[in-house]
Amino acid sequence: MADLEIPIELAQLQARVNAAFDAVAEHHRSVGVPVLEWPEEEMVRSAELMAAATAAADELRAAVEASGLVAEHGSYEFQAALMRASRAV
Repeated sequence: MADLEIPIELAQLQARVNAAFDAVAEHHRSVGVPVLEWPEEEMVRSAELMAAATAAADELRAAVEASGLVAEHGSYEFQAALMRASRAV
């Protein structure tokens, strides 16, 4: 079976989502103390990063639904192809 062709726009959106959640994780690692000990500015920054990541994920979800590719190819095959495509952009 040939690889599922993922539109570049979806691959770029997935890459953006990945980067946004990576930024959240990196911020959490960089603070250096347990979350309950974070100063207010770190809590605010974390919330901002998480809001950006969630917004990107919501945008991706809407674009995926609009594409109809999940209904056509199935969730597992589509998600695997989308992740491969997002690493190539």
